[in-house]
Amino acid sequence: MALGDVDGDGDLDLIAANLGVNRMHLGTGSGTFAAGVDLATGGSNSTQSASFGDLDGDGDLDLIVADYGVNRFYLGDGSGSFGASNDVETGTTNNTLGMSLGDLDGDGDLDVIFGTASLSAPNRVHLSMGSGSFAAGSDVDSPTNSTQATALGDLDGDGDLDLVTGNNSAVNRVYLNNNTSFSSSSPTTNANNTTTTANVSATFNQSMNAATSSTFVVHGSMTGQRAGSYSGASSTTLTFDPTNDFEPGEKVDVMLLTGLRSTSGDALQPPKAYRFRAAAAAGPVVFDQVTSDVGTPTNDTYATSLGDLDGDGDLDLVTGNVNQVNRVYLSNGNGTFASGSDVDTPANTTFEIALGDVDGDGDLDLITGNSLAVNRVYLGNGNGTFTSGNDVDTPTNPTRGIELGDVDGDGDPDLLVGNTGVNRRYLSNGDGTFASGSDVDTPNNSTWDVSFGDVDGDGDLDIVTGNAGQANRIYLNEGNSDGTLTASATLDESSAISLIDTIDTQVEAKSLFDFTLTDGGGGDGVATNLSQVVLNTSGTGPFSKISWLLNGPDATNAAGTYSSGANTITFSGLSLSLADGANETYTLSGYYNNTSGLTVGQTFSFSIDGDTDVTVLTSGSEMSGSNAAVSNAAAAQVAIFLNSDGALTASSTLDESSSIGLAFAAQSAATAVDLLDFNLTDGGGGDGLALEVSQIVVNKSGTGTFSGVTWLLNGPDASDVVGAVGASTITFSGLSISVAEASSEVYTVSGYFNDLSTVTLGDTYLLSLDGDTDLTLVSTGSAAATQP
Repeated sequence: MALGDVDGDGDLDLIAANLGVNRMHLGTGSGTFAAGVDLATGGSNSTQSASFGDLDGDGDLDLIVADYGVNRFYLGDGSGSFGASNDVETGTTNNTLGMSLGDLDGDGDLDVIFGTASLSAPNRVHLSMGSGSFAAGSDVDSPTNSTQATALGDLDGDGDLDLVTGNNSAVNRVYLNNNTSFSSSSPTTNANNTTTTANVSATFNQSMNAATSSTFVVHGSMTGQRAGSYSGASSTTLTFDPTNDFEPGEKVDVMLLTGLRSTSGDALQPPKAYRFRAAAAAGPVVFDQVTSDVGTPTNDTYATSLGDLDGDGDLDLVTGNVNQVNRVYLSNGNGTFASGSDVDTPANTTFEIALGDVDGDGDLDLITGNSLAVNRVYLGNGNGTFTSGNDVDTPTNPTRGIELGDVDGDGDPDLLVGNTGVNRRYLSNGDGTFASGSDVDTPNNSTWDVSFGDVDGDGDLDIVTGNAGQANRIYLNEGNSDGTLTASATLDESSAISLIDTIDTQVEAKSLFDFTLTDGGGGDGVATNLSQVVLNTSGTGPFSKISWLLNGPDATNAAGTYSSGANTITFSGLSLSLADGANETYTLSGYYNNTSGLTVGQTFSFSIDGDTDVTVLTSGSEMSGSNAAVSNAAAAQVAIFLNSDGALTASSTLDESSSIGLAFAAQSAATAVDLLDFNLTDGGGGDGLALEVSQIVVNKSGTGTFSGVTWLLNGPDASDVVGAVGASTITFSGLSISVAEASSEVYTVSGYFNDLSTVTLGDTYLLSLDGDTDLTLVSTGSAAATQP
């Protein structure tokens, strides 16, 4: 048996699952049900359980039944009828007793688990295709159970649905749902002796789609972002084969991003960043005597770095100098260097330098850490020269150490600066520039060296600082966990907001509910990024008859999907990004896509909880742990107000107690004779809605030739409007009559002769008007309630 509102009238209907024909009983709204209707069978039934859910994403309830035979589903039309039965898996006979619907793969549609009663058949999972069909099933495990019942829920707190099976003559079982996650790598994290010819491999818990250079990123400290080929698609291990070998002693950063997806479409969560070092050649540690000088002048060099600056396969040298120009020396490939060239023209006080590809163009760029000067970035040209430098930021820093590494898991290297003061972190924009820096912590330090590394093995880069005269320190990367969701004061929800049934286009969509998302700031430099927002719904309104939209700084008319089974409106595929410390307000609006069957006073209530109803893009972007639900349920339920209090009555302005003569002299609008008048009245009642009329039809009878008379309508909102004469009516169209709430207006029908040849003395012209049928209203929500 299953209960759900299958016809959208606000009360619960019943599906009776039978050992025979399944039947549907529509609810009457008074605690009883109408006579049952058979569902299309598609074959014999031995139905054990039934469940409602929106299987095709159209906003109404569909039905799925677990059968001791063929499992089937029926698509609903929203009006209380179901289409023909469909086999979940064609040609498969099941002995199903238990069944559960839920979004197992996180793609926004409902998948199904079938619990099989036979000890010789496995429990099965079928992933939804999202359009009212299911993929071929797969076994949950080997066939050793006789499952009578199933249940889905997040048992391990990782955000996905896990499975519990209740078994007969077997142990009850728990199956944890493992979404795509990183398992292991080769080389391993922090390996220090990796061969220079090694490939880079990552193993996952599921078979994976192919990797690309934007999802599986490899950076060498001496060579920049590495080019190469990828293999392993449709297996659990993806491998990167670099075009060129790693340099001996080179630090290599690997970034596995959330763009990596399993073959079933699940994104990698969380992303993974790790580092290893390429090995140097084995042999005795013996250094020969100095073979050549690097350049001729005497230098005051505090920092050196090796990297292939000109792409010829050997290592070039950059020197960071104090009170001198920083220099580049291109390698001759035999252990000697060519004459040096200046990086730029001014003298520097450079204490540290770092090479890395900060603009993603495949060659090495240079960062200089300067004392009592602004730190600088120089983009490489790929030929051993650099562009003119740009400031990393504006303040002067007493910098002693710098390091590049991807701390936010977005695939580009960020910058860590160690100062004799406050240490700073700068997130890369990916184009060779950096966002405004943020403090690593608040106290002053005397830091002379900094380094990135995954100290706690959680897949992101942590910070280690080496300090003079102070304890060295470790800073663990815990991501961004300061997002909050609060009520917004932009929209006045202190009283009910009217969603009038004339609002039936996107342009007219009415704002109904809003909320504010805020990044807590704190100088962490990390934005709060969200990909999905779910609004919980309640009330008596027909939610499936509304097209729901979300608007805000990063969303323009994003369409929501309403689920009557879950009582939610889901906005997926979003890219909401709140900068560090920023806030943004988002608004829910709606318009009718179906105005049939609306009832005065139906309500729509919404709520959203920042803890569970928003989906973050990466594990490094999280909501804080204290987000109370925001709701409009307390005082701002949205109601439909239909104006049904209009009245049409006789007017005493014109004396119609005896016949009114239409003299031959009435041959123009100026001499037209008033023949009929009436009152249009809005009943008031505090609904705030005017009585609006677009057409009036006057019924005619009598011996006169009505086409020989020009008929006019006059009143406050009509001036000499000409009526069209029909077989039995005179129609005044294109009107814009609006009678304000609790007001009344008098309108008059007049006429003058336009053809005297049709006139006979004593002709009669009888006119009548009925407010029930003869007024055409601007909307179905503005109606006359009482008539003369």
